Amino acid sequence: MPASRTRAILFVAAALLAACLSVQAAEIVKVMRIVDGDTFTASADGRLLTVRMAAIDAPETSKSGHDPGQPYARKAWSHLADMILHHEVEIRRHGADRYGRVLAEVFRDGRNVNLEMVSCGLAEVYRGRPASGLDMDSYRRAEADARLHRREMWALGEQYVSPLSWRRLERHPF
Repeated sequence: MPASRTRAILFVAAALLAACLSVQAAEIVKVMRIVDGDTFTASADGRLLTVRMAAIDAPETSKSGHDPGQPYARKAWSHLADMILHHEVEIRRHGADRYGRVLAEVFRDGRNVNLEMVSCGLAEVYRGRPASGLDMDSYRRAEADARLHRREMWALGEQYVSPLSWRRLERHPF
């Protein structure tokens, strides 16, 4: 067999193996605490995980406790809590973020919770580099529809500030 064909076969095999390894099996976790509108703590096999919901960015809560945080932050926290707190959910991992939190799509009773947060106007599509293997199109369509119908935070119109911009302003106010 020619060397170029052998290299081609090895390349295809390596690509298929990498694709198989990047697909994470879904796992069931129990949600113990809601941190904010896109982060929670869960219990899995006797260990605690901090899960950052992939593909979304919810309004920022106050880190000091002295101010209310970003508009709609409390409502996003409450809505997420109503959907998943103290329930078993399925997470589909998409790696980890720079803080070591599990990046995951979250499902309860077959419903995509991440997508639900965007659809109802309590989170926007994450503006950074998307987690590998995520189909961002459904998230973008959900955000466009929420904006069009001015759901929740999108009702703020010109006064709306993205969570990314809010974090930057909090770090460097002047």
